[in-house]
Amino acid sequence: MRFVGYTTVDQPLIAKILHDKELAIQDLKNHLYTRLGERVMDPDFGSIIPLMVFEPLDEYSISEIRADAERIIGLDPRWDLIDLAVLDNNHDVTLQIKLQYIDRTEEEVFVAYERDIV
Repeated sequence: MRFVGYTTVDQPLIAKILHDKELAIQDLKNHLYTRLGERVMDPDFGSIIPLMVFEPLDEYSISEIRADAERIIGLDPRWDLIDLAVLDNNHDVTLQIKLQYIDRTEEEVFVAYERDIV
């Protein structure tokens, strides 16, 4: 277990503790469902997708949704994007994302600064 966090989504009384992949999924959902600019003190956090609800679904809006989802997934080092599709289902839009969770259980050691003392 490497990542630990909590969520209050669908939790009536107390927060639920999340670990690793479960936490990464919730973090990704939070990022995608938050409107861009909505987070206080972090105007770059969020997605344009909630703002596209009443926009016409044309090639431009599909490419914007796709680019925004790819940007958000690229910000989280726990995910590798395998495939992403924006599907038009008559009156609703489905963002279908296929991801691979990167399990980084190995520790990595590196030297940030090294100096010889004479």
